[in-house]
This record gives sequence, C-alpha cells and structure tokens, in this order.
Amino acid sequence: LAVMEAALQGVPIIFPYDWLRCTETPFFKDGENCLVVETKRDLVLEHVRKLKDPAYNLKIGAAGREAVMKACDWSVNSIRFRDLIEAVRRS
Repeated sequence: LAVMEAALQGVPIIFPYDWLRCTETPFFKDGENCLVVETKRDLVLEHVRKLKDPAYNLKIGAAGREAVMKACDWSVNSIRFRDLIEAVRRS
C-alpha cells in the first residue's frame, strides 16, 4: 500500500531486484516508471544519484503515477471484476 501511495504522489520508486517478480504489479517497468536494483550499496547509490537530476526524477515519478492510476482505473477494472464474478457463478 505504501508503494502504491508513493507512486500516486509521483515519488520515484526504487525496488529491490526480486520485488517485481514476486508481486502482482506488472504495470511497473524497470527504467520506464520505476527503478529496479540489486540490493548492493554501490548499485543503490548509483540509482539515487540518477534521481538527483530533477528532470529524470520527475519523468520516472510521473510515469509511475500514470501506471498506477491506469492500473486502478475502475472503468477498466469493473469489467474485469464483472467477468470474474460471472466466472465464479458459472463454476
């Protein structure tokens, strides 16, 4: 929940290497709307240094916000939810 809230506020997210693989968040894409890094101090600091650039910081943060908003769009999810309910009823 904290990750989603941060992303909705436009905060750039740095994920540990396995986080995306172990969660149901296919809308996060490394280098596009988040950063994924192996949890080694030097590698994390390298990504943090990149985010010191205001334009890059804004780009990653805004793309993350847009991805989460799109994933949470009820006009899309209501159809998926309806289909899920129908599939449960049929089984």
